[in-house]
Amino acid sequence: MTEHVERKREVAFTLVEVLIAAAVLAAVIGVAIGILVQGQRSSRDLGTHMSLAQASRKALVRILGELQEGMEVVVPTPGSTKAHALVRDKLALMRWYVQHPQPVSKPELYELWRYTDDPSLPRGRRREKLLSNVKRLRFTSTSEGILQMNLTLIEDGHEYSILTAVRLRNLASSEAIW
Repeated sequence: MTEHVERKREVAFTLVEVLIAAAVLAAVIGVAIGILVQGQRSSRDLGTHMSLAQASRKALVRILGELQEGMEVVVPTPGSTKAHALVRDKLALMRWYVQHPQPVSKPELYELWRYTDDPSLPRGRRREKLLSNVKRLRFTSTSEGILQMNLTLIEDGHEYSILTAVRLRNLASSEAIW
């Protein structure tokens, strides 16, 4: 009978072994949960960044389309950089692209507005907000027909920067963009 009892002890686990196994299992589960939580956080942050990028691209496609319809960069003068731009279109109408401080924002952010002197538009349509949450915006003119735009947007702590050059439809303009 003593042999039988000794065999059972060899096969059974002691309380210490069970506690150690439970602690190891708890640590593995804790690490796995931490990895899953971090993955969800990263996914949410990526989703925010992607939605900001998508909204920015839609607005920028519109702005760049408007700029391409222009015929001449009036401000900034060739070789200079400004926080605003003035472009003359094919009907000799002016379009101003100006940034204004965004109301109640910390850190200080701006809004990009477009003003036009088109008399055919109702007074309320002569100005329009194009973008919000602009951290930095600079227009550089390399010539009368090319305007470079450097823009940084910020939302929920994420920044999205774009640097692009636009060739205006000025047919006399034949210089290279870069």
